[in-house]
Amino acid sequence: MDKDLKYLNKIFIFLVMFFLISFLLILNSSLRYFIVNIFNLIIFMIIVKILLLAIVTNLILKNKIMNINIMKMNFLFFKIFYPVIESLIIILKKDKHVIRRILINLNNKIIYNMDWKLKGEDILIMLPHCLQLDDCSLKITSNIDNCKECGRCDLKEILRMKSKYNVLVHVATGGTLARKKIKEIRPKAIIAVACERDLSEGIKDISKIPVFGVLNKRPNGPCFNTKIDINELENSIKFLINDR
Repeated sequence: MDKDLKYLNKIFIFLVMFFLISFLLILNSSLRYFIVNIFNLIIFMIIVKILLLAIVTNLILKNKIMNINIMKMNFLFFKIFYPVIESLIIILKKDKHVIRRILINLNNKIIYNMDWKLKGEDILIMLPHCLQLDDCSLKITSNIDNCKECGRCDLKEILRMKSKYNVLVHVATGGTLARKKIKEIRPKAIIAVACERDLSEGIKDISKIPVFGVLNKRPNGPCFNTKIDINELENSIKFLINDR
């Protein structure tokens, strides 16, 4: 996380310098025209917002800001500037997962700083189909209970948690089907397991239901025989049902 944060700070500095130079160039060109002054004011406000976003984001990720309203406001601004930051990362040919992990962590920080006491049946765990081994012939996307719990993949442990905490579990083959299932079930909270790309997109798309993101592990490459930190998943369930 420290490495991701350092890289993000470099992006923030670049954006501030870009808008600051633009502001100074326009300011020097002419102060006589009203439209120029308005444009200067807009650029100045953008610079201030980026600076505040950089400062507050750093403080939140270092656990130095715990106020939930500040965290939510910062997250809103982060999502607004997200396309700009992501585009800049693409132009610089850097790892897009950096900004995605930051988004997921900011989102999770908000959830961890709220009080929860949900019932197990109010929690939906969304899993990627790539958790299932590629050579497994059982169809679990329609019903995870079809799993025979052989123990070769992490689904056995997930089914144990499903039974223990009475949570809902669904295996999704894509974002469209995942959103359809969420509309059908209407859970009060979602624990989503996925890669950085799918998690960040899901968190941005679903605004009315809290989504706690758990990154999967990819020892065999993307979307193939992936794994999950079982302890992290179970701890997130315990937190939402207030079993700590």
